[in-house]
Amino acid sequence: MTKKYSSLPREVSALIHHVELNRVGWWDKTLNRLILATIWLEEGNPDVREIQNAIQATFGLSIDLEKLDTLISILEDEGDLVRVAEDKVHIPEKVRIAFEQEISDAEVIEDNARQYFYSIAEKSCPDIEIGRLWGAFQNDVLIPLVQDVGAHTYHLIAGERMVLNGAYVEHFMVQFGEQNRAALKDIITTFLDPKNSNVRSFMTRMLHAYFCVQASGVSEEVLEKLKANTDKPL
Repeated sequence: MTKKYSSLPREVSALIHHVELNRVGWWDKTLNRLILATIWLEEGNPDVREIQNAIQATFGLSIDLEKLDTLISILEDEGDLVRVAEDKVHIPEKVRIAFEQEISDAEVIEDNARQYFYSIAEKSCPDIEIGRLWGAFQNDVLIPLVQDVGAHTYHLIAGERMVLNGAYVEHFMVQFGEQNRAALKDIITTFLDPKNSNVRSFMTRMLHAYFCVQASGVSEEVLEKLKANTDKPL
């Protein structure tokens, strides 16, 4: 496997989790939340160009300065941002407190999923360092699964068992020796049990975050097609 996969910051998953994908204008709202997440992750009070550069570096998204300035003005009108000297911006304290709660909620969901994984792995592979196993499972199975075959992840969310790409599983298992192969297969199958609400919540947030980030960077032609399907009253 030569493709490089990278995880999104937890703050991104937390702050765009409430974007409703079936609502008119969801892509602009996603961009707004990504802007807020970017400012959250930056030290101090960044200006518009610094925010533009950070969005490009973190998410690979190119937003021209005029569009970005317009979105920041919308966030300012909504009370989510305040402009300060030299066109720098910061997140007001009451908004920051609300974000901290959202991020805390995301941490709880991730911790619940991790603890569930630990409980399975400690019984099946007691000789493997659990933190290393969890990190490899996230990087080599879960993140590629969500990024490359995200549509199939909806089977888990809908309560159906998933069929994993064998290349991801093989890349994960080969790191821990042939003697652990059967146990690792059991760990993967048990962890991705669609009946487990902690896993469903964790995977839902991952999928939602990656989909929003990817969708925010699609072409104008694709956005127009999306708009045709979503700009309808519910």
